Parts: sequence; C-alpha cells; structure tokens
Amino acid sequence: GTGARTGELDLGFARLQCRLVDGIDVGADVMIAVRPTDISIGPRTNGAGSGISGTVQMAAFVGSAIEYRVRIDAHDRQLRIQAPYGVDGAWYPEDSEVSVAISGLSCAVIPVGE
Repeated sequence: GTGARTGELDLGFARLQCRLVDGIDVGADVMIAVRPTDISIGPRTNGAGSGISGTVQMAAFVGSAIEYRVRIDAHDRQLRIQAPYGVDGAWYPEDSEVSVAISGLSCAVIPVGE
C-alpha cells in the first residue's frame, strides 16, 4: 500500500482535510498543492461561510483562465489561483474582496526541506 491517510492541516487561516502520506509528522513543514478545478473564487459575503476571506492583489488573463493572487486577510500569506473565465464573464479585479473555497480532500501534501 501507499501508506496514505487523512489528516487535518492547520494553515493558520483555515483548516483543510487532506490526504497525507507516511513520513509526514505532526508539526512538519509542508507545502500543499490543489488542482485548479478544486478551488473556487467568488464574492465575499457578510455572513459566516466556509470560504477563506481575502483581497485580490493581482488578476491576469492567461488563455481561457484568470490567474489571481489573493492576500489572505489578517495574514502575511498569498494564494495563487487559476480560475476558468466564466461564461457569465465574472471576474474579480485588483482590490476585490473575495472568498476562496477549496474542495475537501483535494490537496496534495508535499514535505518541505530535506
């Protein structure tokens, strides 16, 4: 077997359920990767939600998608997101307040270092 298990990652600004491989210990430095199709971006709502609140720092068209850099509110972190350019033409320019959602168990956990 591959030794994969499910675990919760505490990112400081969100908690994600991810598949972990053996050899990643509690407290280890890791990087996560998520397929673009498993990330959605939308307008921030005032109600409590499960999304990660942030502000668009950069938005650029790249082919049929838009690449965003989103600064996570109250944290010195930035997410890089590629989202399809919607049929409705929706996109979020710089300084837009947005909510980012990541589908459960869609992230790959990569050990950092050694």
